[in-house]
Amino acid sequence: ETLVYVAPVYTPAAETTAAAAPVSSSPSSSGSSSGVCTSGNPCQGDITYYEAGLGACGVTNNGTLENVVALPHVLMGSLSNDNPYCGKTITIQCTATGKTTTATVVDKCMGCEDYAIDLSNAAFLDLDDLAVGRTTATWWFNN
Repeated sequence: ETLVYVAPVYTPAAETTAAAAPVSSSPSSSGSSSGVCTSGNPCQGDITYYEAGLGACGVTNNGTLENVVALPHVLMGSLSNDNPYCGKTITIQCTATGKTTTATVVDKCMGCEDYAIDLSNAAFLDLDDLAVGRTTATWWFNN
């Protein structure tokens, strides 16, 4: 018997939800997370890892040594270098292991759906083994 993996099809959420519209259209100039992904109202999604380098925030990072993260493109919007999320830190708690780590926003994840985030190898290793590849977590902004 041959098993065939069919990738899920992503359908973007309508921009009519109260949480999605202000964040995806234009983050505030103060860099506020607009009540989205706070410690009292954390976001949840898949976490994966990537080889960090030059990110959308204009900074080059070494992902084997630094805990950095790429936020989903729907949250970051079209702005890159001057994005108000750049430089903010988030706390990530792995659903499977219960382990927690923090990471600095340095990049935009174009393949991340909903509130999925892409972590540097170092940050992912704080939470789970790289062999896992993809797991789930809750996360929130610290500042």
